[in-house]
Amino acid sequence: MAEHVRTTAEAAALAGRILGARDKPLVVLSTDPATDGFVIDVHDVESGTLGVADLVLIHTGDLTRTLAAHLPDRAQVYGGAGRSYPVDFGADPDWRRSPLRFPGPRAATALVGDVLTHANAAQLFARKPASRRVAVTGVVQGFAGDERALVATDGHGPATISRELTYPPFPLDWVLHRGQRVAGMLDLDDHRLLVTEPEPELAALMAAFPHHSVTLAFVTKVTAARATVLLHPAVEFTVRRDDVSKNPLDTVDLLLAEGDVVAVRVLHLSDGTIHLSLYDVDDDEPIVAPLALTTGGRPWLEAGRALPPEDADTHGELAALERRAPVPGAVPAAAAREVVAAEAVPPEPSAPEGEAAAAPAAETAAGAAPGAGAATATSRPVPGPGMRPAMPHSGAAVESADEHVAAAERPGAHGSALRSTQRALDTARAEISVLKARLAEAGADDSAANRLRARATAAEARLKDALVGRAELELRVRELKEQQRASTQALRSARKAVAVPPTPSDDRAARRSRWSTDEAWVRHEIYFAWVDRVEPAERADRPLGDYVVGPRFADSLTALDDGQFDKAMRAAVDAATGRIREIPGREAHLLRTGDGAGDPPTVRASDGAKCWRAYIEQRTAQARRIHYWVLPGGGVELSRIVTHDDVQP
Repeated sequence: MAEHVRTTAEAAALAGRILGARDKPLVVLSTDPATDGFVIDVHDVESGTLGVADLVLIHTGDLTRTLAAHLPDRAQVYGGAGRSYPVDFGADPDWRRSPLRFPGPRAATALVGDVLTHANAAQLFARKPASRRVAVTGVVQGFAGDERALVATDGHGPATISRELTYPPFPLDWVLHRGQRVAGMLDLDDHRLLVTEPEPELAALMAAFPHHSVTLAFVTKVTAARATVLLHPAVEFTVRRDDVSKNPLDTVDLLLAEGDVVAVRVLHLSDGTIHLSLYDVDDDEPIVAPLALTTGGRPWLEAGRALPPEDADTHGELAALERRAPVPGAVPAAAAREVVAAEAVPPEPSAPEGEAAAAPAAETAAGAAPGAGAATATSRPVPGPGMRPAMPHSGAAVESADEHVAAAERPGAHGSALRSTQRALDTARAEISVLKARLAEAGADDSAANRLRARATAAEARLKDALVGRAELELRVRELKEQQRASTQALRSARKAVAVPPTPSDDRAARRSRWSTDEAWVRHEIYFAWVDRVEPAERADRPLGDYVVGPRFADSLTALDDGQFDKAMRAAVDAATGRIREIPGREAHLLRTGDGAGDPPTVRASDGAKCWRAYIEQRTAQARRIHYWVLPGGGVELSRIVTHDDVQP
């Protein structure tokens, strides 16, 4: 059942509830100042949030101003809009966690979505009595927009899966697909099906993504020095500049953008943790499928996938302004601006992104109706999100009288209550008479009221202009973000293309000339590849080992271009450290004497060493392979870099 805030004391108490400790989200709906009615459907919000949120209704005007004065900046509700406050809003009063939903076709849906997100974060659904939940299975039949999936359960009729109860803000079709069998807990009260699964543990991530494997990650935050990426919506990793590029002139935000889906290399560190890097991922490396977010689901990430932008509230604010009935006696906006300019009225203070500024403009327009304009003439500044006029509270005595009337109507109230009511009404009339006299003394005649109406009209016109400008800027920001994402992807691809010249570079030849033997040069190159490939904290546990450079290894490097040479050095490091068989992309296997899987392995007669073969490149013509010998004592001898068709040791 919705609660009503009727007095300023109750409005102040509501602010205390919003910022205090609560078990449920708290939804506040305000009235439209033009109609004094609720434009966002109260029934839709109440039915959609039944049992998981408290709903409070408040009238725009003195009550919303009192509420705003007791809340942090930009956390107020006014002008027909609504807001859901999470249970921990007092601990973290960031208005972005609790968006203001202005009236519009999807306002109730968006508000219910906010409530469900906040309720799920507070574990309300998991704590619901077991008697009202039952384990079911079913099949996903389709989707109702971006918000709901429709499920035919086995034996319990239709059910819905809400995006807010899965992994918001990611769309449902990243989590589920049509025809998928799902299992979860069905809420018997509202037939919502909960299908989310526990956050994957580190051991599960390591099993899904072996050491040095490549998979996809989603970029959520980017600065010049670092970025946050996700292997799962609930599992964050930080990558720094050295993980993205070895070029000291590069910054992370030059190569990554929020919303990117990028290929990352998964490294298992000796301390049992996972580290991600991007700089050494080759385009031809096989991608280990990203995680599925539900059992039987598809991988949640795909190359080229992007998160749709969220709708802004600007259009709802404009619609709310357009719905308002014109103020009786109001003048056109242009004429109003002339009146204001002639009187040298200073512009009303602005607020960030127009939200805080919208409150005074909206409520000034509402207060400019006949009989209210005079009251505005004696306005005074009050604290809160920006300075704004506060109406003299001439309605306080009337509200007190209304309370006495209500008391008189209660059972057991007789003559004393009626006398008290009469006294309250007399007090209200006396106060109104005094206020009228004061307004007359201040010169608040019809001309002053007209000037106030002109100011209100001009303020509303300025607000509309600002909202239109903000909507255009929001659209431009979305376009720029898309362009930035495309630019970072193109730049990453271009860097890889430039980094792979078609012939061996002069730099490599110069490095070779500084060594007296081929073996000394090869060891130097492998050492630097090891430094680049193995994290500093891992080097003590991942030494190069006592490897041997075979007599033909250096010669097999001469035909490689720089890109192939770097890949060959990384493969040599993997072989020398003994981890090459742990890396799925290498597909290390014994080199056999024939084409059949049952043919005997190639064994060197002189010492019994067995020859192994592993991938350096994939999905390219004449892809390179590395051949190496595993010696009887466990050591490694690097044999040759060969093409795909060369099967000689």
